[in-house]
Amino acid sequence: MENSRGNVKTYYEGYWHGNAADFVKRDPTTPERRRRLFAVLKRYLKAGDRVLDLGCGTGQFTSWIKDSGFDAMGVDISEIAIEKARSVFPGVNYGLMGENGVIPASDETFVAVWNTEVIEHVLEVDAFLKEIHRVLLPGGLLILTTPYHSLIKNIFIVLYKFDRHFKVEGSHIRFFNRKALARSFQRTGFIPRRYSGIGRCWPFYRSWFVIAEKAGEN
Repeated sequence: MENSRGNVKTYYEGYWHGNAADFVKRDPTTPERRRRLFAVLKRYLKAGDRVLDLGCGTGQFTSWIKDSGFDAMGVDISEIAIEKARSVFPGVNYGLMGENGVIPASDETFVAVWNTEVIEHVLEVDAFLKEIHRVLLPGGLLILTTPYHSLIKNIFIVLYKFDRHFKVEGSHIRFFNRKALARSFQRTGFIPRRYSGIGRCWPFYRSWFVIAEKAGEN
């Protein structure tokens, strides 16, 4: 029997082999995610700073980051996604997530890590965040989005859309509210700096948009 990471990798090879390649184009929050991301990067970073797009898929955000003057690298667990990224957006630095979830970069390499609509698919959240912590410079930023959950929205989902939202065929295995995110950050050496929502309006935002800062060694 394959280990859990092998199963995850196999799943996402199949995912990116299908019609998921145009996910960024189809996601209605893409323009807002892009605007919010670059507002943060331009405020806190300078041209040439290294930025990791972790879970880059087919590389659209990685390409945008590079075109905006930053030293961008895209990393994904799927070889198929990386192959498509290199084909569609050549001239961008890409890497494959290593065994046991290791990011192919040295300690304290990046000033910021962009992780959009990924963490909800991760089995070992703490290990994932600790690996991000490892590759960030001291004071570096983790900028992430993940589907939004709050008490009011969760009650609505349970009453009206439980089967659709929590369908067993889906790829989402984690569902984060603010407290869950805060606990994960605290355990893994991050200090949350800003929580906000994107897509739709409160209390039915589509996703969280969160900025967290790398604290001391964890």
